[in-house]
Amino acid sequence: MRVDEKMLCIYFDSAVFDFVYRVFASVMVVFDFVSIAFVFLSAFADLVHAVIVLLSMVFDFAPEVFDFVSAVFDFVSAVFDFVSAAFDFVSAVFDFMSAVFDFVSEGFDLYYIKTDYMFEGFAQM
Repeated sequence: MRVDEKMLCIYFDSAVFDFVYRVFASVMVVFDFVSIAFVFLSAFADLVHAVIVLLSMVFDFAPEVFDFVSAVFDFVSAVFDFVSAAFDFVSAVFDFMSAVFDFVSEGFDLYYIKTDYMFEGFAQM
């Protein structure tokens, strides 16, 4: 085996390792995506609960002003949690798309390295 063939094999093995690494990174991003989706749904449930508590306080005409103010603050807190979770969810979507693009890019790199290696092998025959 010539030196340039050895270098090509090393480069190909490195590309295979990078490809496998991207597969695992993509899987980890999927797990992060699902985890953030559950946080998003939990924040949505908190928001709905706060709206129900707030509406029950308003339409019940409860004399306890403190409970009403507390419900308003819970509602505002739930809105902020919901918006924060929504931004985290969108961020996870973009991270997932980035990982998919990296994965596809590595796949194309592997294909071109393989075809270059095959053509070089045929050329030397």
